[in-house]
Amino acid sequence: MIRSILISLFVIVISISAVQAGDANEKIYGIWVNKEYDATEAYPRWDYNSDGTWASYVKIEDQPVWGGKYTITEKWTDSEKNVWYKIKWVNTMTAYEGFGLLKISDSGNTIEQQFAVGDYPSKIDPSKGFWEYAGIHRRK
Repeated sequence: MIRSILISLFVIVISISAVQAGDANEKIYGIWVNKEYDATEAYPRWDYNSDGTWASYVKIEDQPVWGGKYTITEKWTDSEKNVWYKIKWVNTMTAYEGFGLLKISDSGNTIEQQFAVGDYPSKIDPSKGFWEYAGIHRRK
């Protein structure tokens, strides 16, 4: 009995560590672009790196205008096989920090993002403004 409890605790600790540290195969990692957003208010490019850093761009091929660090705090797969992430982010360029809710399609080819400052967004809402709803981007 004690052995099975210890094994269960070990599995839970390993699972939590994997979400926090990130797995090399996380679907979030990569460069995400939406060329329709280039030269508009919305950011056309988002990079999520496996080392826990991120960047966003006003022009796809320019230097990032925002960037910093993020931590995956929760991850799950819904009934449609979309992968969801809750992230905590810090913009090291401006010292802003906040929360994100990200949905990656079951194919792994698109990402949709919602951000907030006070707490995690409860849903992704395309009717929200630019600073909250980041739109849909495709894997580059």
